[in-house]
Amino acid sequence: MRLHVYLSASQVIPFDYLPTLKSAFHRWAGHNEALHAGLSLYSYGWLHGGRAGRGGIRFAEGASWFISALMRR
Repeated sequence: MRLHVYLSASQVIPFDYLPTLKSAFHRWAGHNEALHAGLSLYSYGWLHGGRAGRGGIRFAEGASWFISALMRR
C-alpha cells in the first residue's frame, strides 16, 4: 500500500528536515514497540515539489510525500 500525502508550508523548510519528518511519522503511527523494535515493513520518502533557496526549501505549491507499507492479511 502507498499513501500519498499532500502538505502545505507557509514558511521555508530547513534543509535538514528529515529527522522532523521522521518524528511526525512516528507520532502519527503511535507508540508500538513491535513497530519500532524489529524489521521495518514501512518506508517513507523525501518531500517533493520544493525549490532550494537561501536558508532552506520553499514549497510554493505545496509538497507531496509518500508512505509505503506492507499489508498483511
